[in-house]
Amino acid sequence: MDKGSSQRKGTTVRINDMRNPYDYGNAVSDPRLFAGRREELDRLGRVFDQAALDAPVGLLAVHGERAAGKTSLLNMAALMARDRGLLPVRVHLVPGDADPVGFFGKVYEELVGAAAKAGLTGEDGAPVTVRAVRRTMGGAVGDLPLEFPEAYALAAAGGRFSELALRTDLEWLASRLGRPVALFVDEAQLVAESDDVLSVLRALGAVLRGYVFVLAGTPDLLERVHRVFEHLLRQFEYVRVNRFQHSGEVLECISKPLTAVGIDVHLAFGHAEHEVAGDLFELSDGSPYGALLYCHAMFERWRAGAEEYMALTPALLDHTHQILTAGLAPGERPVLAKVRGLDDDELLSLNILGAGLHEVSADDAWFAHTVSGKAATTRERVFGHLSRFVADGLLEIRDGVVGFAGGMPERIYARSWSMRRLGLSPHDGHPVLGTRPLDQLLTANLERLLHGVCKELDAQVLPTCCPGMHPAQLDQGVAQFTGVSRSKPANIYAAYVHRAVVWSGYPAAVDITAVRCSYGGEERVRWIYSADTADVDLAADPGFAAVAAQAAELGGELTAERLRLPVRADFAAWVEATSTGDERDFMSDTHRNRSFKLYGAGDRRGALAEMEAAQRLTRSWSVLNTAAYLALSLGDHATAAVRADEAAELAETNDEAALSRYNAAIAILASGDVAGARRRLAEAVEYVERRPLVNDDMAYLFVPRLTGGGVLLSEKPDVRLGPALGAALAVVSAAEEDAAQASGSTP
Repeated sequence: MDKGSSQRKGTTVRINDMRNPYDYGNAVSDPRLFAGRREELDRLGRVFDQAALDAPVGLLAVHGERAAGKTSLLNMAALMARDRGLLPVRVHLVPGDADPVGFFGKVYEELVGAAAKAGLTGEDGAPVTVRAVRRTMGGAVGDLPLEFPEAYALAAAGGRFSELALRTDLEWLASRLGRPVALFVDEAQLVAESDDVLSVLRALGAVLRGYVFVLAGTPDLLERVHRVFEHLLRQFEYVRVNRFQHSGEVLECISKPLTAVGIDVHLAFGHAEHEVAGDLFELSDGSPYGALLYCHAMFERWRAGAEEYMALTPALLDHTHQILTAGLAPGERPVLAKVRGLDDDELLSLNILGAGLHEVSADDAWFAHTVSGKAATTRERVFGHLSRFVADGLLEIRDGVVGFAGGMPERIYARSWSMRRLGLSPHDGHPVLGTRPLDQLLTANLERLLHGVCKELDAQVLPTCCPGMHPAQLDQGVAQFTGVSRSKPANIYAAYVHRAVVWSGYPAAVDITAVRCSYGGEERVRWIYSADTADVDLAADPGFAAVAAQAAELGGELTAERLRLPVRADFAAWVEATSTGDERDFMSDTHRNRSFKLYGAGDRRGALAEMEAAQRLTRSWSVLNTAAYLALSLGDHATAAVRADEAAELAETNDEAALSRYNAAIAILASGDVAGARRRLAEAVEYVERRPLVNDDMAYLFVPRLTGGGVLLSEKPDVRLGPALGAALAVVSAAEEDAAQASGSTP
């Protein structure tokens, strides 16, 4: 009962000879390893679905900073295009491909190569080979049913580039293949400065049929595409590849590589994968590259035996730094040396100014930091350092927006170095180098302010669906809770109100205070809640009022408005009657988590009451087995036996079934039913004999012993279930023998 929802601990996984499954240096090409990006893939898929031999060219621009995952997305998009009947063609540009001859020559060669593999033949049925095309493009005389190879040879020798020959061949190739073609061009920013290349693409896009052009590159690609394709912008689809937007995507990113090589995710992370994903989301700023880098280091330390599980520890940051700097000669990656050379005040200023890299101005970043109420320096000092950072090549200012001069590895290093050196924690809302836009910065710092204020008051921050949750959404939940809206089932916003009631201790009324922060055309709202008896008036709090005054001086506004909601008399019945689906699970988790909190505070009876409320909403093995354990801790053996038997019926693994049968057995044994205990222990042993336990170590377990007064149960830490089953059977046998002797019969 220490962490998570079960008594179980971790177990040993044999990984010594296993390769590290976390490849942070290469793009993802295996769909089993690809995480997130559903919206981006949906947008690409819609364009592929419209592709046809007689359909106009589809134009897509995929853009994002380096190491954001563009190439991985292209890999998945190419598979998607193939599954939809298109011929995918991949083109990866290098600096020498920036002129029309180099660019279209490479595109053409890759296209013919893909077409040849797909069985391309000429009108006479003879196969068209890449070798023959390449020889003709090199100047040799050939007899091909194609025009562009000879035109390319003339252009390469100084002649005119023939757009007509290129277009004619593209049309012929699609026609002969009998299906549309999707061209994926990676590192397309290399041709962004070439008006000639983009102009030819524009001309092809206006008249060609049966093709989809996907240009992928850094943000430098966009400005020139906007200018050259201005009159075709309505035909262009822009797909921005951002960092991961929530910890669920990070969880997927860190789980899939383990699953692909047969490692149980729960065991690798010690059943703390959700917590690790949340921490990694903040530590890496949502960067897929960063998440995989840290996981690579975690796996190495786990494999070497330095850690019991894959875990984020201070030593992990040192390991990550070693990876990033390994093999670097003096002078390589000068940004790293400059970051290490900053004193604490300079480093803090760098993180304040760089909290919204490539998204916000220095003024915006400072305002957001001020909202946190934790400013540890002054605006004058921060902006004084800004000039030096720009001069030294650490930061850059482009169109008023602050950017980082280094690439993704340098930024990851600077971020983790800052966190270790200054003790910064993104979870606590500290300013850390990142790429959050202004609205997200305001939300994060507003939450930091409220968490700090709530520590001084008898209040808590209300969880929400997302950083941008609108007040009208919470109003829907309030309307359902108060009975103004009779719609069923209860929505997720009503579940937030439910949480406020439960975690406030079921008061007669609950206070929900809306805190609004407005600045620069953005408005963000967060909420806190408390029991009405606490009488929390945030607007009158001196600390909050001081931050509101500072926000006003900088051109923003910070306000707090309290709403008091009477708790309905039929609260429990209302919850059970109206909640369904995900909302019901959320409410069940609210009771379950409250149970753990009360258990940790020593209130076992309150913990059992909350777990019972949880199981009335969602009957899962985890909830029922934990309820059984809590009942055992209170000596309520009858309830423990019922819940443990119910849990065993819902078990999904041998481990779960064996543990629940054991718990039921000792509860029944303590009640005096020796025969019932033996039957359940026999079932538990049968599970173990059928398949050895994967997870044998229990954080806590009740074990029986026979005394003159009967069977007594005692809670023991760090117990192995297998031996505990044998010991419990021995107690049962002894109890049977005592009963037989007392009755004068033979057991």
